[in-house]
Amino acid sequence: MVRFSIITINIGRTMLPKLKKMRFFSVKIIAKIKLSHSFTRITFQGENVKNMLTYAPDQWIKLSIPDANGFAPKITNQEQYNAMDKNTRPPMRTYTIRHIRRELNEVDIDFVLHGDEGPASAWAIKAKIGDEIQMRAHCHSIIKKPAGCRWLPPEEANEFLLIADETAVPAAIGILEQLSHYKDPPKVTAYFEVPHQDDCLETPNWPELNLNWQVRNEGSHDYNRLLINAAEKFNLPQNNRFYVWLAGETTAIRHIRLYLAEDKKLNNEKITFAGYWKLGQAI
Repeated sequence: MVRFSIITINIGRTMLPKLKKMRFFSVKIIAKIKLSHSFTRITFQGENVKNMLTYAPDQWIKLSIPDANGFAPKITNQEQYNAMDKNTRPPMRTYTIRHIRRELNEVDIDFVLHGDEGPASAWAIKAKIGDEIQMRAHCHSIIKKPAGCRWLPPEEANEFLLIADETAVPAAIGILEQLSHYKDPPKVTAYFEVPHQDDCLETPNWPELNLNWQVRNEGSHDYNRLLINAAEKFNLPQNNRFYVWLAGETTAIRHIRLYLAEDKKLNNEKITFAGYWKLGQAI
């Protein structure tokens, strides 16, 4: 049973209880499918999945990664986690919700596998059906403001640029799926960088979608150079309803954002971005 943390807010003279938006709960693996050379989809199930919120296709959750023996201490709240020894507490890693089926209490997470150099990839490679893990996710509360996502384009936006490396491809494909269901799917230019040709996953398609897969050379670690080059060659449209979503390695995404905002003079309000990882740090 999950123990929810309660805090209060003072509105005038009335004290109202407020459930914290993010909660820890346990889930177990019920399916594992290899999608490509680098991508594996793991399906989790747990009774609290039905309470998870998804505001956007790039909605994120966190996983408490077990150690090499499959052990991780049970965590009930963020305060408990913060109080743990930083050298021994389980690492937390952020992932995108790929699909959620609340009626079945199931959620799909797509993992990028890059060997055992990072705790999350090492765990996902060895993970098997029946294994348990703790998830921290945005859940129902009285707070209605969207959180845990960056894809919140203005309603009037009608043209988009999406740039993502492999860590952000699951979120980016989710965005394409959402846009494909518009009555009139908009004009979209997308650049997705992946390690292998086999990682060019299936996506929706429509006439106004210009999807460019940027495949690094086999074994290359020149991360995001292809994305930076693509962004710098992109002809910025003269459209005040244009909107940009950038996600991937932090330094590269910052470079692209600054290029668009400073060199191309694109209004910062038309750019949303997220650094998913940092080169040189284990993920």
